[in-house]
Amino acid sequence: MFNINKTKSEKSFVHFDEQLKMDIKYPTIEPQFKNTFSSLLFKVKFHQIEMLTDRGYDTSDEQMLLTWNVSYFIDTMTDLAKKAEKTLYQVLSRSYYNKHTEKNIYVHFFEREKDGQIKMDTIKNMLTLIKSKNYFDIILISENALNTTNELTLDKFPAYNFEQFNYHTLAINITKHIMVPKHEPLDQTQKK
Repeated sequence: MFNINKTKSEKSFVHFDEQLKMDIKYPTIEPQFKNTFSSLLFKVKFHQIEMLTDRGYDTSDEQMLLTWNVSYFIDTMTDLAKKAEKTLYQVLSRSYYNKHTEKNIYVHFFEREKDGQIKMDTIKNMLTLIKSKNYFDIILISENALNTTNELTLDKFPAYNFEQFNYHTLAINITKHIMVPKHEPLDQTQKK
């Protein structure tokens, strides 16, 4: 038989767990989009916005996206891309500003390649863009990890801070997991 009497600490843990579930936003995935590339791309953008918000960047003009479902996301982003005469990935790519650090960060979504590898021309085009806009902190998001040649090319630009995520890394927000403590940046005294 199960013991239904819970100790005080067990009750508070259950309350904490229920409160945590209420505070977390999850992407809305309709059944017909479950396990599709569209739902993966939606989850990646969803968690990319959460990540930048947690880092202190202004994502206010994209917060409404956190309330969308997959079909609305794909329809809206595809329409925006057509109107701007850009690709879906160019519409998803953009810069964000952090008023506390007074820095910009640029998030670049790489186009989906047939063979899964990012071409050198694509890397060069992205480098040209970030140089022209004076971005020094860059998040690279791609379907697959960068290959060695791509990484060696990026290593030639030590003035830039590149972070690379593949889709499956951003498909979930690990910082929202119940077993992961809240991540907070260290202040200058804690860094010493």
